[in-house]
Amino acid sequence: ASDGATFSSWSVVWQFTTDNSTGITENAGNHVQLFPVPCSTQLVVQSATPINWLMLTDLSGRTVLFVDANNELRIELSTANLPAGIYLLRSEMFVRKIEVVK
Repeated sequence: ASDGATFSSWSVVWQFTTDNSTGITENAGNHVQLFPVPCSTQLVVQSATPINWLMLTDLSGRTVLFVDANNELRIELSTANLPAGIYLLRSEMFVRKIEVVK
């Protein structure tokens, strides 16, 4: 057993603390809001963490929209010219499914 300064033989375990030894931080994607969902003419992406880029792909993987977001916290995407359907919105931090309705 150890308290950080003193080491001993066996002792009763009553508590322990773990460290983030993997170096993986909390998923920033959890701090992203998309609205309105579903959307028709516009999708707003709002993040607590700056976003560098956004890419909207259809379900076949074809890129239908790419935005260089320049570390913005709020981005407004025009979806007016997209056909109704399901798309994947990607950034360096997250992937989210969105639906475009007409």
